[in-house]
Amino acid sequence: MASFAFMRPARPLLPIVTVLLLNAGCTGYNHQVSLNETERSATPQEGTASVDGSVSVKMEKGDVANGAEDFIYLIPVTPYSTEWFEHVIVRGHTLRGQDPRGFRAVRRTVVGNDGRFQFTNIAAGDYFLSCTVSRGRPPVGIGRLAISRPSVERVDAYALAAVKSGEAAHVVVTRP
Repeated sequence: MASFAFMRPARPLLPIVTVLLLNAGCTGYNHQVSLNETERSATPQEGTASVDGSVSVKMEKGDVANGAEDFIYLIPVTPYSTEWFEHVIVRGHTLRGQDPRGFRAVRRTVVGNDGRFQFTNIAAGDYFLSCTVSRGRPPVGIGRLAISRPSVERVDAYALAAVKSGEAAHVVVTRP
């Protein structure tokens, strides 16, 4: 009669698997800049300036989308929002330690079917614009079978706008 001995691994595998999963394309970043509530991001400010423009991004398969019906955000530039913008929007990191008070002055609107948007009555200053263009992916055909893919294709488009009091800035929000 044969006997079988099961050996325990020298080290548990769970920590190794956890580290591999955490490092597999998911980059995290801890917020370093402290929130300064005296900056203009603390409260929405009215003004006589405006920002308008269009959204145009190249999607995964090379076609161009205009962001129709997606939200576009107007974010006052501050040290706090700059760090967030550079890590989340530009680099695609997951940002930990965000303080929602840092985004009280953010405005949003819906991009029109023609890909255009407009923000009016804003204070003079510098602004980030951010629009996540998203859409469903078509089903994959294998022979007669069509397998649906519920995942959504997403591209973060962005721009920087500087506007003076009483003036209008015109921008194209895209993914460089």
